[in-house]
Amino acid sequence: MALSDLIQAHASYKQGLTELEGLLGGIQAAVDILEAKHGVFAHQIQVQRSAADKITVYGSLSVTLQAIEKLLTRIATEVERWVEVAKEIVSTVEFGVTGGIPPFAGALTDTSVGVKAGIIFGTNLLRGALETVADTVSVAALGMDLAIEQTAMDRNITLFVDDARFEVQQMVKELETMEGDVRAKLQELYTLKEAIHQAAGQVQAVLVEGERLLTEREVFRKRAAGDVQDYRYQDMGFRVFRNDAVAKYRATFELTARYAYLAATAYDYETNLVGSAAGSGRTFLTDIVRQRSPGPVIDGVPVVGKRGLADPMARLSQNFEVHRGQLGFNNPQIETNRFSLRREFFRFKEDSDTSNTAWRAELRFHRVPDLLTFPPFKRFCRPFADESMAPQPGIAIPFSTEVNFGYNFFGWPLGAGDSAYDPSSFATKIRAVGVWFDGYDGAGLSSTPRVYLVPVGADVLRTPDADDFTTRRFYVVDQKLPVPFPVSETEVADETWIPVIESLSDVLGGIRRFSSFRAFPDSPEMDESAIIDSQSTEDTRLIGRSVWNTQWLLIIPGGTLLHDPDAGLETFINNVTDIKLFFQTYAYSGN
Repeated sequence: MALSDLIQAHASYKQGLTELEGLLGGIQAAVDILEAKHGVFAHQIQVQRSAADKITVYGSLSVTLQAIEKLLTRIATEVERWVEVAKEIVSTVEFGVTGGIPPFAGALTDTSVGVKAGIIFGTNLLRGALETVADTVSVAALGMDLAIEQTAMDRNITLFVDDARFEVQQMVKELETMEGDVRAKLQELYTLKEAIHQAAGQVQAVLVEGERLLTEREVFRKRAAGDVQDYRYQDMGFRVFRNDAVAKYRATFELTARYAYLAATAYDYETNLVGSAAGSGRTFLTDIVRQRSPGPVIDGVPVVGKRGLADPMARLSQNFEVHRGQLGFNNPQIETNRFSLRREFFRFKEDSDTSNTAWRAELRFHRVPDLLTFPPFKRFCRPFADESMAPQPGIAIPFSTEVNFGYNFFGWPLGAGDSAYDPSSFATKIRAVGVWFDGYDGAGLSSTPRVYLVPVGADVLRTPDADDFTTRRFYVVDQKLPVPFPVSETEVADETWIPVIESLSDVLGGIRRFSSFRAFPDSPEMDESAIIDSQSTEDTRLIGRSVWNTQWLLIIPGGTLLHDPDAGLETFINNVTDIKLFFQTYAYSGN
């Protein structure tokens, strides 16, 4: 939180700086505008004054020129008038033409003529004087108009100067206001800067406090660790000496619960009742997990109705006795069948060159270069040789089986010569298995070929209800389940006694891999009973497994055919015309 306050104060300070830069920029812009305005106004005033001076000069010159014009005009008019006066006076004098005397001599002596000439002279002089005065007044009027115009121009210039000065003063006032804003913003920045210093100091104080707390916590942890270590050793010693018997009891109980759980799983596999059905194995599995005590057992028989593992085990036994008759466990249907891989699985016709070629190609396709490194073989089968030996080729044929109406044993639509199991039985399980080879060359190959027939997929079973065709899948793993030895008081008192190790003869849950069994050449002359008695292998490893499996694996090692496994496989492929599987089964009809 202190760091957040510091960041916020720093952000506010940066924001204030940005605003200050904006204000300074505004002031600079206003100053630039003011200077530009001042220059414009000064230029305009200068222009106006220059124009006024020019107008004054030109006006004075115009008045002078007009005065000169009027003077010259007046002189010309006077000359013309005096000429006319002279003409008029001369016209009024009677000139004589006798005696050699000039005609105007008598006129000069005539008194009336003199008076008349004087009047004419006086009148013209007065008239000229008055007109001269009028011209002078006209010229003066022009001078007055020029003065009036000059006065108006001076007034306009003065008013413009006043307006410009006022506008400049307004802009100066705005600059003063902006300067005040800048000062206020600077004061605000000083405050924000101080807030940053305070926030930084608060962060440093919090860091110092945190370091102090970390140091105190380290010291406290060291002290507490030492105390806890002492208490822990004391508690461990106490528990070891006091709870040894309880620990052995718990280990023994967990082993017992595991066996009970496996028994309930086997019950669920045998009955195949869905979880909603009464007496289903799922309910017993849940009940077994919940138990925390073995429960009462009287004379080796678990008691029903008490808490503990004895209750679900007793109910398992009782329910199985009830289902023994209902599901047909006491009345299985025994059946023996043989199935042709060539005809029923690969769907190749017999006695045809094309079919024989396709059959041999299929066998070659399923050849494996080395069975000892083949993953399914390594997981499910016991090896017949060490991996350090030469590669052991063989044939591995995977196939799936099913029990469905209208389909043969291998899932193909039921055709002529095909075989299938009864889908009305909810479970068809294996009792004995056998493998036959048609066309097996006993002279060119071993008389005792060996094969592996391994169910590597999931067992599929139907529910016992006749109207319910729901199927369940069980991924069965053949594991070691050693029978526990009886536990004595001496073993319980032994401190080194471990129930899971000491009370079992083998490792619990280890996978048991399948061994190979002998295959026989098929003989059409032998009857069914002879085949069952002499050419079948009752392998207990497959007893109880469902004939319906998502995947089987038939493995034929080449080393069991000839010493040279590759030659043995070639001879086998070129001579054997079919591989037949024999199953002796027992089926339960269900409810």
